[in-house]
Amino acid sequence: MQPKLPSDANVSVAADRGRMTGACAIAHGVLGALFFVAVILCYLPLAPGFPIDSLDSAWQYAMNEAIARHLVIGRDIIFTFGPFAPVYTRQYHPATDALGIAGNLLTGLGFAAGLLCLAANSRKWPLPFVLAGLYTSVLLDPLYLAIPPLLLFVTARLTVAHGKRFALHATWLTDVAQALLAASLGLLPLVKGSFGALSLVIGGLSFLLQWRRSPSRALCGVVLFALTLCGGWVAAGQPFAALPHYFISMQPIISGYTDAMSLSGRPAEMWLYGGVAIIALWLSFRWASRSGRFVACTVTLGLAISLFIVFKAGFVRHDAHALIAFGTLLFIAIFVAFECPPVGALVLVILAVTAEYHADNRYFDRHTLPTRVSNTLSAIGRGIGERLNGGLALRAHYDASINAIRQALPLPSPGGSWDVYPVSQNVPLANGVAWSPRPVFQSYSAYGAQLAQVNAAHLLSGKGPTNVLFGVSPIDRRLPAFDDSLSWLGLLGGYRLEGRAGDFLVLRRDSSAIRPAELVPLASMETKLGEFVLLPASADPLWVTIDLAPSLAGKIANILLAIPEVTIELSFADGHIESFRYISSIGATSFLISPLVRNTADFATLIATAGRAPTLDRPVAIRIVPHVRSSIFWAKRVPVQISRMRIPQATSQ
Repeated sequence: MQPKLPSDANVSVAADRGRMTGACAIAHGVLGALFFVAVILCYLPLAPGFPIDSLDSAWQYAMNEAIARHLVIGRDIIFTFGPFAPVYTRQYHPATDALGIAGNLLTGLGFAAGLLCLAANSRKWPLPFVLAGLYTSVLLDPLYLAIPPLLLFVTARLTVAHGKRFALHATWLTDVAQALLAASLGLLPLVKGSFGALSLVIGGLSFLLQWRRSPSRALCGVVLFALTLCGGWVAAGQPFAALPHYFISMQPIISGYTDAMSLSGRPAEMWLYGGVAIIALWLSFRWASRSGRFVACTVTLGLAISLFIVFKAGFVRHDAHALIAFGTLLFIAIFVAFECPPVGALVLVILAVTAEYHADNRYFDRHTLPTRVSNTLSAIGRGIGERLNGGLALRAHYDASINAIRQALPLPSPGGSWDVYPVSQNVPLANGVAWSPRPVFQSYSAYGAQLAQVNAAHLLSGKGPTNVLFGVSPIDRRLPAFDDSLSWLGLLGGYRLEGRAGDFLVLRRDSSAIRPAELVPLASMETKLGEFVLLPASADPLWVTIDLAPSLAGKIANILLAIPEVTIELSFADGHIESFRYISSIGATSFLISPLVRNTADFATLIATAGRAPTLDRPVAIRIVPHVRSSIFWAKRVPVQISRMRIPQATSQ
């Protein structure tokens, strides 16, 4: 028999263990606090961007101004983003900076608290990979798309029976995390309309999980979601009664995006994403199935929906947007790594990091990665100093940026309000003139009949601009006449050419109530894909309406990803053919086909000659050409209507 230790030795051993436990707890607390701060600093726009003369900066500046002027989002302004757009854009504006700070503080707090909850009673090593993902992310979408699945995982862990592996006990931290995440889900639809579907679906599944364990907490989550959604809308200066219409207005923007904005990319990237996503889904299902069928089905369904929506966000427009998919996949893989077996967790995180690195190197050279991280850290440090100084440097930088835009393109001062086509709203805003933007203020987003008609109606109304800066600069090789196609009728019928400002034409309204150019039907017919349609000889401009409808297979393809691109070919009398990207939703609304307007100078000729434009090229035939082996995605018969345009007699103002 071993002799018993003296009582003082027992006390010493117990004291040593107590000190070690206390030291570990302090170390965990300090590291947790540092992680928390690091996440918040990444979310907060401490060093925001400023308006410059670029496409993205211009719409960001326009959204800030629309919010600052309390234009009603969903009525006066119809765009992808909502009244909390500054949370995403991170562009400085004196009137909206507080919205960006508050929204990012909320989402950052929720993200950090949720991750610390997942790390409780689990491994801690995935946390540094979170910081790596945050500080190397080029696009910001993953920071917000990862929030709904994070709430789902936290809620699922709380429903696990006590005593089982990775079970979470309800504490003040879990309560705070769930509250912050539920409020964040309420804010996300106000940031970007397309975030709304993920927030609603995953928020609903999280509610069902929480209801089984604690109905009172589930109801509290719903209340927080609703309060943040409604309260945020009103806090941004929007009338409460307009909130439903905001979501209604998002429907044509979101549903038409796939047809109008899709770009094809490397299939290997989609396969890589799909492979890692399936592994994450399988590992998550294996863990969740131990907690019963309901938890397994709910978590798996929620994760599958999240991965699919992220897949669409990254690969419908398959350029650098692919980083949205891989960045969010990395965060989701980390969420799963907190709950699956050690080997599976390690393999999953390594695969997700490798996939993210591969995609980053594809669109941004890997050699720039250290510089980008260093720039991010430097910007945070600089931003902290500027914020502590009262933001005076931010305002001075903002004023200098606006002045630079104004000096680069000063506007004439004929009086009246202004709008600009197709983009570059920053020009009239920086010049301080009266601003009368059309609802879909970026012409490339006015796809589909509903959006095109809203813009055309604004142009013809009493609120329409007195002056228009007009240019021709299509994106994605589109036919130039596709940009706000129906508005061209109002511009040609009710505005006259006054001069130029930089690369733009200056058009001035002829009268307070203008009439659009009229379309007189000439011929109607049906054609097939790939067949030429002869255009009638006419001295007047010709417009066509082409009702190219997707087949059942095409509708399914659009749901899963996107139909391959379609081309419109214009054949000329000398035998040469010119090809452009064709957008079926725009083609169905009617557009100018002859003469061919290639650039701003061609449009100047068109409007100066009342549409006659004898010097411009006129196609003699057109046809729609699908991508190789993609005819199955389109209806076999394509109705076509050809009209001639007649400009009404101009009246003096």
